[in-house]
Amino acid sequence: ANSWGNLVSRALNMSAKYFDGKTPVLADGWADEQSPLREIAQGIEGRYAKHMDRLEYVQAKDVVMELVHAANHYVEDSAPWAVAKDPARAGELAQIIANLLESIRICAHLLTPFMPKTSAEVLRRMGAGEEADTTDLASACEWGRLVGGVEVTKGDALFPRLASAKSGK
Repeated sequence: ANSWGNLVSRALNMSAKYFDGKTPVLADGWADEQSPLREIAQGIEGRYAKHMDRLEYVQAKDVVMELVHAANHYVEDSAPWAVAKDPARAGELAQIIANLLESIRICAHLLTPFMPKTSAEVLRRMGAGEEADTTDLASACEWGRLVGGVEVTKGDALFPRLASAKSGK
């Protein structure tokens, strides 16, 4: 929950901050874009479905978490907060945030059987709420379906920390 919630929060906050509360619009689209996240996402639905078909739920979840963890590392490696300081790198910033949001969109679909309300909420916050009811998982998990210029909502923490009885925090 911590990795997933943190990723969603960071990406939506950066989209709100750097793109006026909208998903980035990619000048060149997704055609030539190469990223480590796209590489991991390629075929993710097939790997996930293989485990789900065998009722191997932990392994299916682990397939999704591979992309979640990679996206969290991608945030650190790409340092969008530093890229944002240089207006000449606006296209690069858009690509970074779009890659993160696209990874989140795909993960939300794959996590639906495990967290249906949370996944629907993530898609809603991304302006992709209509996707929550899709029955074509393979199509929903294709890279490059994120729509640019759609309003995003930061919202409250998906998984608020529980207050400790001892510390009161």
